[in-house]
Amino acid sequence: PIVRLGKNQIQRMVGAWDPATGLRGRDDSVLAVTARDTNGIVYVHDTINLSGAVDKEFDKQCEEIITACERYKLGHIYLEENFSVTLKTELKRKIIERKKKITVMSEFRNTNKLNFLAQTLEPIIKVGKLRIHERVANDGKFMAQLEEFPYNKMDDFLDATAMSISKLPEPSVDVSKIPQIQSPLSFAGQKNTIT
Repeated sequence: PIVRLGKNQIQRMVGAWDPATGLRGRDDSVLAVTARDTNGIVYVHDTINLSGAVDKEFDKQCEEIITACERYKLGHIYLEENFSVTLKTELKRKIIERKKKITVMSEFRNTNKLNFLAQTLEPIIKVGKLRIHERVANDGKFMAQLEEFPYNKMDDFLDATAMSISKLPEPSVDVSKIPQIQSPLSFAGQKNTIT
């Protein structure tokens, strides 16, 4: 089916899970749902702060992910495997129990996280191709982490969102319109030219 957002046709919608225990004082476990349209505009449709994993039980988080997949009609979910290689198996078991058809794809990221976040988010922000749903903006955690990047150690909402965006079709970003990008990783404030 053709999916539209206003006049724009959506190419693909993706969910990505950055798992964590989600307990107080620790990293948040976040599911991000993003989409890209045929004009290259990226939409941060939702960022869901999942429940805490008490006694390292992730059943409730898995249930919340399956519910979100049903709500947004996602047939697949990406999972960052750096936290635990067994979470993929746990999520797949829950999916089978609930008799759902959701494919779980995991990846182990070995690149520098700050570079990954900057290279994924900054180009689409600089050319004005990022749209954030009102519920995400009003929740505040994503926006706060975006504003404080890279100085805040809590970046789970950005991490899940960047992973989700990285799985969308290639962006239609004309890099010639970004002559200089302020490097978020450079504390000296140097400017780098994109080549």
